[in-house]
Order: sequence, then C-alpha cells, then structure tokens
Amino acid sequence: MVKLTHIIFGFSSLFFGLLVLLTSKGSAHHKLIGKLYVASMVLLNATAFGIYELFNGFGIFHWGAVVSSLTIVCGVGVLIFRRKFKNWLVIHYDLMVWSYIGLLAATSNEMFVHVSVFKNLAEVYRYAPLVSMCLVFWLGATWVNKAKSKTTSKFLASA
Repeated sequence: MVKLTHIIFGFSSLFFGLLVLLTSKGSAHHKLIGKLYVASMVLLNATAFGIYELFNGFGIFHWGAVVSSLTIVCGVGVLIFRRKFKNWLVIHYDLMVWSYIGLLAATSNEMFVHVSVFKNLAEVYRYAPLVSMCLVFWLGATWVNKAKSKTTSKFLASA
C-alpha cells in the first residue's frame, strides 16, 4: 500500500510541479498549484521512508528524500518569512525549481527499476541510471541559469 501511495504522490508531484512552472508567478493560480505541489512532495517524501526493500534499510534514496524535504521546507519557509530575506524571490525560485529537478532525476532513476526497456538497458549499461540522473541535473542547471533572471524579473515587474 505504501508503494502505491508513493507512486500516486510521485505522479501528482510531477504534474503539479510542471503546472506551477508554467503558471504566472505570484498569481492566485500559481499559489494554489504551488500548495498542491508542496503537499504532494511532502507526502511523496513521507511515503519514501516507508519503502525499504531495495537496501533492506535506510539507503541512498532515503537521503534523497531528506534533501528533497529540506528544499521544500526551506523553499516554503523563505516565502513565509520573505520580509527577513533580501533576495527571497531568488532563493524561493532556486529551492523550488531544484526540488522539481531532483524529482525528475529520481523519476529517471525509477524508470530503470520499473520500466522493462530501461531495466534491460541498465543490465547492459550498468551506469545508465547514474548517467540519466546526471543528465537531468545538467539539463536542469542549464535551464535554471537561463530562466531565473527572466522569470524573477517578470514577477518583480508585475508586483
């Protein structure tokens, strides 16, 4: 039951995360979808701590859930306490976008565990899951660097 719940929250996190990236920043729609994304991520990370088959205990993916949880908590925290942070918007943007990139990287890895085509590829190329995750992080970093100033300046101009 924990695995199924984890999968459901994984897909909802992917869906709401994409939507929140596509909505106008600061809008009521963005805020609502952002709350749904945060709720999905919190529940996704919580259920991750109930899955122990892969390592028969606490493993690398649990540490990933810890890091993911920290990016979400800090991303929301800086928003709540934005008056205390000079660059709150950039910090919030970075943390929330990186939480989504981490989710995409984790999803790319999960494909090598659960999708037969990718499982077969991982059997032939042992490092395929690692390469896949690194590629997601590299593409994410490239996108973040290009989109950050454009996205945050649009929001600041409309605020």
